[in-house]
Amino acid sequence: MKRRIFQVLFISVFASMLGFGLIEPLIPIYAESLGASGLWIGIIFSSFMISRALFSPIIGRMSDKVGRRKFILIGLLGYTLLSVAYLFAQSAPSLAVARFMQGITSALVVSVSMAYIAEISPHGEEGRYLSIFNLALFLGMATGPLIGGTISHYFSINYAFLSMGALSLFAFFLVLKTLPELQHEGERPKPLHYREILKDPTVRAVTIFRAANAVGVSGFMAFFPLFAAGLGLNTMQIGLLVSVNLLMLSLFQPYFGKMADQHDKVTMVTIGTAVFSLSLVLMGFSRSFAALFAVNLLMGIGGAISMPAATILVVKAGKTMGMGTVLGIFNTAMSIGQATGPIIVGAFYGRVTTGHLFTMIGAMNILASLLFYRGTRGAGAATGNQDASA
Repeated sequence: MKRRIFQVLFISVFASMLGFGLIEPLIPIYAESLGASGLWIGIIFSSFMISRALFSPIIGRMSDKVGRRKFILIGLLGYTLLSVAYLFAQSAPSLAVARFMQGITSALVVSVSMAYIAEISPHGEEGRYLSIFNLALFLGMATGPLIGGTISHYFSINYAFLSMGALSLFAFFLVLKTLPELQHEGERPKPLHYREILKDPTVRAVTIFRAANAVGVSGFMAFFPLFAAGLGLNTMQIGLLVSVNLLMLSLFQPYFGKMADQHDKVTMVTIGTAVFSLSLVLMGFSRSFAALFAVNLLMGIGGAISMPAATILVVKAGKTMGMGTVLGIFNTAMSIGQATGPIIVGAFYGRVTTGHLFTMIGAMNILASLLFYRGTRGAGAATGNQDASA
């Protein structure tokens, strides 16, 4: 039963994230072609994260109470319909609305699927299960930009939008026909209130870290395509660079996830963030495709080191406090950071060089890791195989 659930969600999330990845690096270029300013590009990116931030905890808590399958189905159907909505977005505000709606569908699909996987993961193997699941998530996002950039280069961006819809529709029917609802013995565990969950010092520290870290990550992702295009790279090359970053993040997840089950999670998060931050600084000095390729590769590995360890700390708390609710808070923190990052960077875009912007983002991530280290060490966060509620 659990193996079947895992397989169906793995394939479905991969298909939907492949479709999402098809259009992600094309959005800033498409927005600029519609006359969007740097600030509007930031708003367009942030609208996706704002809706995720607003709806993730609500959807997560509801899925704790009534089950998860129906929410995933609604989200996949929404992804399909939005592929058509993008075709009619002919201005910066309409594109922002489409991104806002896609943020809701993302909360329905990704957040609820992650809660589903975390709930069935055996004790002490949370890192292995979630990192393999994240392989589907990030592998889809990694290969999507390359395919989407190629489609846009040889055909048009409209074909990338339609491809996203086709992949989401496939995932919808797969879940509809094959995914069972997880059955609980007796009553479904009652989730704690948000305030009670955030009183847990480890959950609070990881949540703050995730928000601060996401500011830097999203700021980079929103404006890197414009930086690369300014160096003379075409959409296919830009898609490849984004892909190699996410590909390293996805392929190394299972290895570092298994390591995080057995070793100091706080140290792994700190080291991974340091590697990521160094990559951002080096990015500002890169001027060739080869240099950008190497730095994006290093950046992906840094994310692969830190992400599984941070997620395990939250998942262990979720098993007693309400998995959907806890992960909803975690994803909301990430979404708040991702919503804020592009706006902050967009406000500086054009006033300072993009290289200096990337250095600023790297500094944000260093600050995030220091806050995390201080908060989790003070809380006595778990290391090794100990529980981490903390």
